[in-house]
Amino acid sequence: VYRHADDPDRWMRLSELFLSLEATPSAIEALSRAYRLSPENEEIATSYAQISFFANEGRLDANIRRVLQDVLVDNPQHEGAQMLMAMGEARSSNFDEAQGWISRLRNSIAAKPGDHSRALASLDE
Repeated sequence: VYRHADDPDRWMRLSELFLSLEATPSAIEALSRAYRLSPENEEIATSYAQISFFANEGRLDANIRRVLQDVLVDNPQHEGAQMLMAMGEARSSNFDEAQGWISRLRNSIAAKPGDHSRALASLDE
């Protein structure tokens, strides 16, 4: 990685290695570097937000919120980002905001072709 310190994909792979070793703080640091190098990369951004979110006990801090909002600006239908926003808002007792995110997520899922009744039902739990 250090010979290719400007390659976000290598930092992403390093974070995966750290996660497999249950070294979450190191994984977050590697993802942070990948994100700084390539903030427009949706996979890197959502991985960084997700790992940070769960390491932060399901709370949205300002950084996680900003990363997710940037993902949603580029892809308003991103279900993973919507779900993290809903969970984070619920965890912070912002239930109206959480319901808004769940509603958006429900609409996104319902708009897809096929039977998504199980996924939609899971949003009611």
